[in-house]
Amino acid sequence: MRRYPIASAVVLIAYVMVAVTSNVTAHELAVTANHWEVATKETNGAARDERTTVGGLVQAGKSRVNDLITSAKLQKYKFLVRNLPLGDDFLASLKSSKFKKLNKFVAKFNRDKDLKSQISLVTPLTAKYGDDVVAKTLIELEKREFMTPELAKLVKQLRGEQLTDWLRNGNSIDDVFSLLKLSDDGYEAFRNGKLQVLEDFITLHNREKSVDEALLKAMITGFDGESNLVSLLAKAEANPLTKAKATELETALLTKWRNDNMPPLSVWSRLKLTDDLDEVLSSGKLNMFFKYMSENYPNSERSVLERLTAKYGEGSVAQALATAKESEITREVATKLQNQQIEVWLLSQKSTGDVFKLLNVKSDDVFTQSTKLGTLSEYISVLNIKRRHGEKTSLFAVVREGFGGDGDLARVVFRVLQEPNSFSVLNTAYAYRKMLFKRWMKEAKLDPNNAFEWLFNVKETAAGPLEKRIVARYTTYYNNKQGIGPLYTFKDPRRF
Repeated sequence: MRRYPIASAVVLIAYVMVAVTSNVTAHELAVTANHWEVATKETNGAARDERTTVGGLVQAGKSRVNDLITSAKLQKYKFLVRNLPLGDDFLASLKSSKFKKLNKFVAKFNRDKDLKSQISLVTPLTAKYGDDVVAKTLIELEKREFMTPELAKLVKQLRGEQLTDWLRNGNSIDDVFSLLKLSDDGYEAFRNGKLQVLEDFITLHNREKSVDEALLKAMITGFDGESNLVSLLAKAEANPLTKAKATELETALLTKWRNDNMPPLSVWSRLKLTDDLDEVLSSGKLNMFFKYMSENYPNSERSVLERLTAKYGEGSVAQALATAKESEITREVATKLQNQQIEVWLLSQKSTGDVFKLLNVKSDDVFTQSTKLGTLSEYISVLNIKRRHGEKTSLFAVVREGFGGDGDLARVVFRVLQEPNSFSVLNTAYAYRKMLFKRWMKEAKLDPNNAFEWLFNVKETAAGPLEKRIVARYTTYYNNKQGIGPLYTFKDPRRF
């Protein structure tokens, strides 16, 4: 044995290391030792082979020992992982002494090893909490203002290891999208940081290609089509915290369509516009289509309105655009389309009464000053400008005729005044009552004695409580304006 000190030492080290830390059995150890004894006896009888075989045996022994040592260390790694105190509190798990011990072991093991041979510190966390939770929590921790340097370093390390693990496991961009459960998050994906994790992976995975292009492709696939993605982008654009990223992706999608030479009809089809016009507007799909047309077919912008009118009807479009102006998300496109619609109404010589009916103006619209009334007012203003020297009209006159005349509008106004309503609604109702009374007295020269027949086409005896209340109130107004004081009568006058 003296002739082979190196070989003997190697066997001894292997024996000790395996016996202490690996799962190799006693029988396997015995076989290993016997292998070396046989080799020794054979070489004693062949001196000329000694110089050639010893070197090979030593190298083989070293390789075998390295394998055994690695195996033993992996068993220790598994042991440390099994004993981690991973509870519901993610941060507490990171701060535990056993996790710190595992961290040191992993760092030492991975030293000078290639990527494929390394072990991971983040793998136990992923097994416990899932890829999506780990990614989201690490991003949240990374954004914290107050964090110890040690914890900040650990979080950065784990973030990097998660990306590396996916790369080492051969995960595609779409695979990581699924692992992060981004499709379940929907719009929240723009806020919870997981989208940033996907971008980081794309940067690592796709070094030679555009990150925006790859991210857009993954999101189209992950969210099951461009139609769904556009709806999510619209929501994200409404939030100041996520607007920049959403706008960036929206621009990338518009660029993709342009580079693919997508005709308007194909884009319209891909957006999958439903029969619910309000949803079409609020989802951002129509806004996206309008932007595509404006940027690539500026002379055909009006065709957007024509498509909407053909699909949903002129009245429905008019009402939906009026409502859409109330929302910041849809106000811009709704205003542009509404201006186009007003131009169409002027060219077709629509009356103010026609527009009143198209907008389907109700009493609530009048007293809440809804955008429907705003649209009607805009059309009246434009029409009055066009009628420079002709007869002009007012919103009050159009509303009065729209509700069926003075008497019918008076009924609506007094019903609103006798019900519990907000201050602004009541204030508007009082204003309309005043305009009615003023018109009756100054324009119609209406005497209270003739009010029932003129307003409601009935005799006083046939009038209902509401009509009597209207005339009584007008009579008071009329007398006050005429300087006629109230008349007092006494059923039982005092005697002096």
